[in-house]
Amino acid sequence: MSDIRQEQVGRIVRNVVNSLHNLGVQSTGGQDPANSRDKVLRVALGSDHGGLEAKEGLKRYLKSLGYHINDVGTFGTEKVDNPDFALQVAKKVSSSDCERGIMIDGAGIGSSMVCNKVRGIRAA
Repeated sequence: MSDIRQEQVGRIVRNVVNSLHNLGVQSTGGQDPANSRDKVLRVALGSDHGGLEAKEGLKRYLKSLGYHINDVGTFGTEKVDNPDFALQVAKKVSSSDCERGIMIDGAGIGSSMVCNKVRGIRAA
């Protein structure tokens, strides 16, 4: 992670986790999301080689909070095409295998474009 400091990654992780939790609370009208079928329990994670380290850290953290993680890859540092993994994340969400998806890559815009081509998916 040469371009991003560890504290920045920590801040991003906290924002993502807070967003996941807040979505569960909003969908239950402010009640405890643990009692709701709409609670976010399953999260699809994907990355390219540039986002691998951040993805692995986020995966450990989300698991420690009780989320079920569906990691679609990549699993190594060799160069890969991020659209391949972005599409897998989007398909996991669109098929209801996961309630939410997170794709981490070096640039971001390409993954968002791929995900947004999947019916029912909105990515940024």
